[in-house]
Amino acid sequence: MRRRGNADNPARRADARHSSLGRAPRSGLGEWPTLIASLSLLLASEVQAMESTGSSWSTLSGKTVGLGQTVILGQAGWPGFSATLLHGLAPALDLGAKLTFNYGEEGIVTQIVPGIKVQAVARVTFFDNEKLNLGMRFEPGPLVYFTSFETTAGLALPVGLQLGISLSSAFLLSVGVDAPVFRTFGAAGGWVFPILFGGGLEYFVAPDLAATFKVEIGPAVDTRGFRPISNLALEGLFGIAYRL
Repeated sequence: MRRRGNADNPARRADARHSSLGRAPRSGLGEWPTLIASLSLLLASEVQAMESTGSSWSTLSGKTVGLGQTVILGQAGWPGFSATLLHGLAPALDLGAKLTFNYGEEGIVTQIVPGIKVQAVARVTFFDNEKLNLGMRFEPGPLVYFTSFETTAGLALPVGLQLGISLSSAFLLSVGVDAPVFRTFGAAGGWVFPILFGGGLEYFVAPDLAATFKVEIGPAVDTRGFRPISNLALEGLFGIAYRL
């Protein structure tokens, strides 16, 4: 006689069949929600890290283009259009050159005069923690303007201070003050002292390509003539910057 605990017991085999029929087959589908959630958290953390770091170079704010990097910036608008070449000689220092063709005399809205300007460019970063940056720009060089009466030569000595605010890895906002001071020579020459306030925005389409916009406005004290007068000066420029 067979014992109930034996493996050949019919009742035992019936219980085993019933247990296997009631149990759903195991598969890996139950692990997918956990895997998707983990990947989503990892992706979100990577995006947040990218957003917090901000852009690695700039042409409008107080951040330089970086050690050993070279950037070309083209701008057009009022008072003209220009091409700038910048090279990073140190992490916090850029040197370069700028060629400008203007149809408004140094941004003075009442002076519709064509001219040419050739400048050296120096940019220095004082502070940069990826979220905020502060820097200074100096662009001295000769200028020539052509009127219907005479050709006027002079010297541009613009200086500016910029504060950069990283909005994300793609957008960099800058605010600041510029003093594009210049002097013209000759019997009717003299100093002109513009003080412009405003800002700019850089949109980094790709790591090496940025679209830029800059607008500044303010008074310009003109000492030429019998007595000083005050004019309105304005700069509004769209641009494209490319890192080589």
